[in-house]
Amino acid sequence: MLKYLFYLTLSLLLFSACDKEEKVFATENMLDWFVIEKKSGEVNQLIYSIYTNDNMPIFVNDTIHQGSDRVDHFGNPIKDLVLFEPGYHIFSTDIFVSIKISSDSAAMLKALHAIQEKVLPRLPKSGIYRPSSILLVDTLYKGFSDLNMRIWGEVAIYPESLKGVTIGELHKLPDMTDEELNIWACRILAAKSKSWIQANYDKGVETFSEITDEGLWFGSNYNKNVGLYPMESPEQQSFFRWVSLLKDGKGYRSPSIEEDLIEYITYFYAYRGREDELKEKYKDYPKILRKFDLVKTWVEAFEEFLKKNKQF
Repeated sequence: MLKYLFYLTLSLLLFSACDKEEKVFATENMLDWFVIEKKSGEVNQLIYSIYTNDNMPIFVNDTIHQGSDRVDHFGNPIKDLVLFEPGYHIFSTDIFVSIKISSDSAAMLKALHAIQEKVLPRLPKSGIYRPSSILLVDTLYKGFSDLNMRIWGEVAIYPESLKGVTIGELHKLPDMTDEELNIWACRILAAKSKSWIQANYDKGVETFSEITDEGLWFGSNYNKNVGLYPMESPEQQSFFRWVSLLKDGKGYRSPSIEEDLIEYITYFYAYRGREDELKEKYKDYPKILRKFDLVKTWVEAFEEFLKKNKQF
């Protein structure tokens, strides 16, 4: 009898716990975090205009919601503070991502105009392949594992957060050429299309990575510290660039497969309609041209998918 009472009590406790948990979850409304309010200042006004006209929340600060919109059971205000966490996932947070917020209004305006002109008209109108939001930061750091140590280095983009895409390098924007700015902006377009390509062309992505490592006797060109003075250029290893300059002069980092894929998608968008220029520029690097042709096919298939589903 005691045994049955024990299991009955346990079941009731579990049911109660689940019920409470579900009620808490049901009251959370993530969309409210992304409401952009009208504020003074040229940067804020442009952010508000993009939000109202293009339905894209863009942040220049990692505090995306702050207020006392709720009260507890006793009527006391509950202070809410929601941060844009670049590494926020469904069940975990990537703690090896760090940001430095920008204070350069001119760089912010240049970034916002580039996004408005080069990114927003080409994004899906809705769906999971449209970023929830965009966070602009001065500098974006990622922690790399190297010989049982964690080494930090600056990267251009972190696309994985459920809260949106984080893009850095605002400190470089004032000195960027038009071509460099175009490539910077197109990384936002690449962030989500990369996920679709990986899901639908897994064997193709495997071929893509095999091209990178052709001719190697062992190891891989991916995801390694190549030092401050590498023997080969990134192009010789079929990369458009090294993905990161590590802090404290610890060298350059070659991209992972995902980072390499993002960069190739970026270059497809950046050189769209003038692929001949890219092929002339990289004519001495046949691996780059082969990988580019693969990615071109995949991105075009992705866009056909969006059109078919009326998201484009």
